[in-house]
Amino acid sequence: MPAPNGVSGTLYTYANNPRAHLIQIAAEYGGSTVKVSPDFTMGVTNTTPEYLYKFPFKQVPAFESAAGNLADTFAIASLVGGSALRGDNEMTRCQITQFMNTAETSLFPAACQILYPCWGLMPNNKNVVAKANVQFDSYMSSLDSYLTDKTYLVGEAVTLADLTVAMYLRDMYNMILDDAAQIGRAHV
Repeated sequence: MPAPNGVSGTLYTYANNPRAHLIQIAAEYGGSTVKVSPDFTMGVTNTTPEYLYKFPFKQVPAFESAAGNLADTFAIASLVGGSALRGDNEMTRCQITQFMNTAETSLFPAACQILYPCWGLMPNNKNVVAKANVQFDSYMSSLDSYLTDKTYLVGEAVTLADLTVAMYLRDMYNMILDDAAQIGRAHV
C-alpha cells in the first residue's frame, strides 16, 4: 500500500460509475481511504436538502471529507490520489489535465454512444453508433501514435492521465474490443 498522501472521506455515487472507479483507483495510489456511501440512490439522495447543502449542483460523484467537499471527478481524484498522481511541476500538471480533459470530452462520449445501446440505456441508432465508432477509432489511432515511444502518457510513472484513459477504455475492452473486433481498429 502506498504511503498516505491523499485525503480520506466518503464518496457519493451509484453502482458501476466509471468516474467513481477512477476516484477509487486514485485513492488506492494515494493511500487514501474512500468509503462509498451505502445508502446513495441516484435521483433521490442527490436532490435532498442535506445533499444540496454540501453539493449545490447535484453532481455525482461527490466527495465529503474533513478537508471539505468536492463534486468534480477530476478534482476528487486529484485530492485522494495525492501529489504523485498530479505531477511534480506546472507543465506536468497541465499535460496531465490535458489528457484527462481530452479523454472526458472525446473518448468518453464516443464510448458511451457505442456502449449505451448495448446496455439498453439508449436506442440503437446506427448513425449515432457509426459516428461514435469513427470518433473512437480516431482517438485510439492518435493515442496509439502518441504512445509509440512512451510507456506512460505523461512522464515516467502512472499519473491521473493514465488512470483516466484506462478507466474510460475499460468497458469498451470488456464489451466491444475482443480480438475479432480489434481487427481493423487501432488499439493500444
